[in-house]
Formats: sequence, structure tokens, C-alpha cells
Amino acid sequence: MRIVATLLTAFVAAMSFGQAWKADYEKGLVAAKGGDWSGARVAFQSATTTRPNDSSDPTPLPGPITERRQWRSGSPYSPNFLAAYSGYQAAIGQADAASRTDLLKTVATEFETLFSRNMAGPTSMVVLSDIYSRLGDSGKRQTLAQKGWNRKWKEDLEVVSPEIRALTDTTAGASLVGPGAVNPNVTPGNGTGIQPISPNNLTPNPLPAGVVIAPSTLLGGTPTLSNKFALIIGNGQGRFAEAKIDFANDDALKVREELQSYGGYPAEN
Repeated sequence: MRIVATLLTAFVAAMSFGQAWKADYEKGLVAAKGGDWSGARVAFQSATTTRPNDSSDPTPLPGPITERRQWRSGSPYSPNFLAAYSGYQAAIGQADAASRTDLLKTVATEFETLFSRNMAGPTSMVVLSDIYSRLGDSGKRQTLAQKGWNRKWKEDLEVVSPEIRALTDTTAGASLVGPGAVNPNVTPGNGTGIQPISPNNLTPNPLPAGVVIAPSTLLGGTPTLSNKFALIIGNGQGRFAEAKIDFANDDALKVREELQSYGGYPAEN
């Protein structure tokens, strides 16, 4: 009985530990929506004690395989990003200049860490760039513009202000228009490989008549152009009976999803 009781206690403790990050994270969202940015920052930081790393992918919830569920409808898990963002908002509201500067410097370091881990999207770039501007650090701001961001990284933007989200959309799609458009994060270097550049330094290509640009469905993706078409074929049949290629259709569907999300292809095309 003691062994059973001990195992049961350990199981309950493990379950509670596993659920702690969710409770802290959701507490942070509530605090942020209420304007309590300092409280939100503490809550998001607390979430990292039981689940330390941000994740761009949905978080599956326990349950039968036939009823797969995802936490918060497939939202990214971004406690480090949101802790830093909450600190940024808290700093802006600081009346004392010295306290505001100290917090902005701390938050800048946190965003820099996300960039070093390749866990930063365009929203992180917009916010960190603004922090450097407020700190009067034009050198770091220029360096950041040269680095760019992870184009496939998604951040939880539920409590991000509409103004920042608008700037993010503008930054993410600034130069991706028209035939021959380029990735805003990279440009051919001078013999040293691929060098990231600021999207603000690129001149948009002219669009041909009748071409419509739709907003990108995912931050960091290419704006959707009405004149882009793709033919995707998933062929699972080989020339010999034993040469069947399993999952070819699934692979084709994945290519379709990627082209829609990041290549600027309309779903109907």
C-alpha cells in the first residue's frame, strides 16, 4: 500500500508540475489584458520555470489519438517573448527615467537572447528596434537591421498592441511585392555568402496590371499575389510494384501548405 500511495503521490505531483506552465502562462495573458504589465511579466517568467523554451509549434494536449486537441487552438508558446514584451510595456509606463532605462536594457538583453537562439520573429525585431531607439543606441539598431529574423518563427501575439502588430505586418512584407521579389532578410553578399539586410532598405518591385496583393496569412510570410500559380503532384507509384512511395500525397499537401503560408500562393491557385 505504501508503494502504491507513493507512486500515486509522485504521479499527482508530476501532473501538477506539468500543468504549472499553463496556469502561469494564462495568468500572464489575463494580467496583460488588464494592463498589469509587471504582473504579466512575472507570470510569464514563472511559466519558464516548468517549461523554459518558447515554441513556434502548437502544443498537443493529452487525450485519445482519435481526438487530438491543441492548447489554445494551436497557439505558439511564447513565455520568454511575452515576458520581454511585458517588460517593454511596463518600462514605457515608468515615470522615473532611470528605472525606465534600466528595465529597457534588461528587456533588450532578453530579446537579444531570443535572437541568438533563432527564436525571434518580426514582432521581436520591431520591439527591440524601438527599444534601441528609446535607449539612443543607433549602432545596435543598425546591427539588428542587418541580422533580420527567423521567417518561420511564430510568436503569440494575443496581447501585443494593435500598433505593434501593424508595424510588424509592414516590416514583414515591406519588400515582397511583384515578380522577382526577394526575401527581405537576405541579399547576395560580396563574396562572403548571404548577408541579411533591413527590409526598409529595399525598393519594391512594380506590379503588373491586374495583380492583387493580399495580406500575408502568417507573419514573416510573403504577401499573396493573385498571379502566382503552382502545380503540385504527389506521385506514389513507381515503375515497379515494389517501388511504391508511401506518403507522397501527404508530402504534396505539405508543400501546398508551405507555398500558401510562406510563398505567397493563393489557396485557389
